[in-house]
Amino acid sequence: MVLRRRHILAGILVLCGMLVPAVVRAVDMAAPAVQAVPESLSPENIQKRFQGPNCKLEKQCGGLAYINCDSEMDGPAYYVKSDSLEVVMICGGACEKPESMRTDGKDCAQCPPKEWTCQGAGE
Repeated sequence: MVLRRRHILAGILVLCGMLVPAVVRAVDMAAPAVQAVPESLSPENIQKRFQGPNCKLEKQCGGLAYINCDSEMDGPAYYVKSDSLEVVMICGGACEKPESMRTDGKDCAQCPPKEWTCQGAGE
């Protein structure tokens, strides 16, 4: 009886040993590709450029990045070029203030900008 249990247990362990690597490979293949974050989008560079300790990278999509400077508390949100931090459009709480409107088309015109193709943060 004890010998039979050992054979059953050994069979289960062998079966599990074959299944676990296959499941891990399937999960790895299903994981989305992570876009590398350029040095320009480091927390230090973002805080230096936008002069706010609460400004942070929320999301990156293609060549654009969404920088949130407490937009949920009436602060600005910036869509910028990922490699240079050049502002494409200013959105967020800055849109509530008439003095923030600029004539260069970068401020609150059509947030998010048409170049932004991501879903989620920054919509």
